[in-house]
Amino acid sequence: MFKHNLLIIYRNFKRFKSTFFINLLGLSTGMACALLIFLWVNDELSIDKFHKNDDQLYQVYLHHDEKGEIRTAPPVPALLADVLEEEVPEVLTAVEDTDTNEFGDSFSLSTGDKKMKARGKFSGEGYFQLFSFPFLKGNAETALADKKGIVLTESLANRIFGTTEVIGKSLEWQILKFKGQAQVSAVIHDLPDNSTESFEFVLPFSVFIDDLMGQERNHWGNYIALTYVQLAEGIDVAQLNEKLAPLIKNKVEWSNVEPFVKQYSSMYLHGEFENGQEAGGRITYVRLFGIIALFVLSIACINFMNLSTARAAGRLKEIGVKKTLGANRKQLIIQHLGESVAMTILS
Repeated sequence: MFKHNLLIIYRNFKRFKSTFFINLLGLSTGMACALLIFLWVNDELSIDKFHKNDDQLYQVYLHHDEKGEIRTAPPVPALLADVLEEEVPEVLTAVEDTDTNEFGDSFSLSTGDKKMKARGKFSGEGYFQLFSFPFLKGNAETALADKKGIVLTESLANRIFGTTEVIGKSLEWQILKFKGQAQVSAVIHDLPDNSTESFEFVLPFSVFIDDLMGQERNHWGNYIALTYVQLAEGIDVAQLNEKLAPLIKNKVEWSNVEPFVKQYSSMYLHGEFENGQEAGGRITYVRLFGIIALFVLSIACINFMNLSTARAAGRLKEIGVKKTLGANRKQLIIQHLGESVAMTILS
């Protein structure tokens, strides 16, 4: 009976060619559009979710009170990380960092007669323990422990040295008028596509403070760093943010900022603020495209059902003959559902 139904389905498709191709084109186009949008939405939702500490990984932001208007931004004083570790029990680890985009293409690396541009930044000693970037050579605990160390990505190591066996090799870095010598302490795999980070090498944050900024500029009024923290499990973030709000003002009375933490992986989609309140971000586009995908797929399905219903009226004689020859209700349902399933599979 199954073979017979397949034969009938094939004959009907061949007999009603125009309806078959319209249905096939409409349904396959709708499904293709919905699938492509779903893949994009799934990719957007996976950004920065690969870190093993994702649930406990947070970034510190500041609310700036500017004459009654609240401006929210990620740069914080470089002093804040140590204070968070020492004075806030809920914070297990706090790490200083710089924004890769801040330096752009200003960095260059050289060894011997080879010199090239590369995207780099400065990060605290615990950066690679907080973020789960897999290591090819070296380890996360000691990668940035030495002020003379430097961590390269796999592709950058191959560009400079032609190999990833580079632990201990020396090179020179330069940004604007600042120069320094470094030895390769670790090599990591190239960053995954679903990471918002985009660096090719990392230098210790102490180099940034001592050699670029100068210790005299490292004070509570200079917002020169990004700070990431790992919170203890089960922490009520709302209560923690209330506790953090007066932290900097307790250090310097003239301060107009209030720190708070927000989950790191959520900032990609929910990174916009208006007057101190979360105001969406890329999540708006994710929701919009999700609705569009459902709308397109619904139109394709409605078009498919309309054409199938219209054709059913012309098949009453066929159904009548089959019932006369002994076909029951179940067999007729199986045949017509089989046609729809076959069309969907082809699409």
